[in-house]
Amino acid sequence: MAGRSRSRPPASRRDRGAATVLAVAVVAVVMVLGTGCLVIASAVLASGRARLAADVAALAGAGAARDGADAGRACALARQVARTNDATLSTCSLEGERLDVVVTVQPVWWPAVAVARSRAGPRS
Repeated sequence: MAGRSRSRPPASRRDRGAATVLAVAVVAVVMVLGTGCLVIASAVLASGRARLAADVAALAGAGAARDGADAGRACALARQVARTNDATLSTCSLEGERLDVVVTVQPVWWPAVAVARSRAGPRS
């Protein structure tokens, strides 16, 4: 009985299922990268929406101020325009006919808010 060796299964049998594990790993990596891209895209889109909302709100408020509205009415109009653009008006100040606004937008999948500032009115 001496010298008896164990036989090993052929290589094709030992590697069975290796492609399945590799495929699952590749799919997992693609899903993680895709989710990361969606999160970053959410933040970028919110930033663009915030800039747009700030610009339009400042223009609307400055236009109202030019037409004779006081600071309260100009800022109320700016707040309404910001809300229409799915943004929140954080601050609003009127100096003469120049209106300064700060708006925020909450991204879908990003924890921090996107903040944008804008100023509209005649050149000084």
